[in-house]
Amino acid sequence: MKMPVEQIDRIKGLGYTEAEAHFLYIVAVHSGYFTLRQFCTFTRAARGKRSFLFAQKLLQSGQASRHDYMGVGSVFHLFSRTVYGQMEKDNLRNRRRDNRESQRLSNKASGATGSRRTHRTRQ
Repeated sequence: MKMPVEQIDRIKGLGYTEAEAHFLYIVAVHSGYFTLRQFCTFTRAARGKRSFLFAQKLLQSGQASRHDYMGVGSVFHLFSRTVYGQMEKDNLRNRRRDNRESQRLSNKASGATGSRRTHRTRQ
């Protein structure tokens, strides 16, 4: 896969290393979802401090979210318009938050408890 150097340099400008920027570019162009195992395989790093710091950087900057996957691990979703904007792809469908995640955040912001009405009024 041919990677545009200019766009990867812009991602590096957000505080990512060369390898991290390449990985984020690939993730963003494909699905927007990844696991830390994929990151470790791509960077040829053992699981540990490097992958932990990468995940922490993404989550603390608000550029990705983490979802538990069936109790066996985590899946990360890269959705930051900042990262996608560096690649001039800020309107890709991959970037958009999952509807369930958006709904959860919306409910949290509005103070909703998640309970639903079970009856209707007749007119």
